[in-house]
Amino acid sequence: MLVWGDSNAEQYGPRVERLLAHAGPDAARTQVIFATLGSCPPIRRARIGPGSDCAAFAEQAYARASSEGISTVILIAQWTGYLNSASLVVTPANASELRGAAAIAAAREELVATIRGLQQLGKEVVIVHNIPVANELGPQGIVRRRWDGAATIHDEGISRESWEATRQALAGGLTDIARDTGATLIDPTNWLCDQRRCPALDGNGVPRYHDGFHLRASFVRNQVEYLDDAILGTMRADGR
Repeated sequence: MLVWGDSNAEQYGPRVERLLAHAGPDAARTQVIFATLGSCPPIRRARIGPGSDCAAFAEQAYARASSEGISTVILIAQWTGYLNSASLVVTPANASELRGAAAIAAAREELVATIRGLQQLGKEVVIVHNIPVANELGPQGIVRRRWDGAATIHDEGISRESWEATRQALAGGLTDIARDTGATLIDPTNWLCDQRRCPALDGNGVPRYHDGFHLRASFVRNQVEYLDDAILGTMRADGR
């Protein structure tokens, strides 16, 4: 299995480590490889801003994902930061740099091509949608200082309605891409939010987020379960 993405993919390492440690004999022949680079989407020929190595890294990750021995590829990113970003730059094969709306369209085309290319090689492709993100979800947004130095607590998180509107505006096409390609889509929002809110704290009153855009390692390790079926399914298949 290959997990390919940015720092939002890296955050799931503690959970994978725990699953491997407790999987028993089924995990004996399983490798979970993380191909990740911060601020680099799992989209070939795409990058955010100047001076990044994202395009070169994506080619290396795609080559590894295409290799023998990889049965499942899991694509994870903060998609809202890429699929509708003014800073997105895409350089398609045999084309000059694209920016703005043209880059966004090209990035989606590249993502579709990547998924279909992997599927043609017999790989199962899983897409993990955005976790809810907002400054209000991080510890810095929970505890704030008033002008007189007194701390105030704002632990209500964000409304699910507002998050889903934001995600739809910034990365709404991802659901369509999963449907059109037949890739499996995992939606963390269904697990991290209730019907009304996306809380900042877990059931014990402990912050779930490291900052407004990444979950805490201990929370992921002990409580995040929405990747388990995909990971354990690969373990069972590799263990046959």
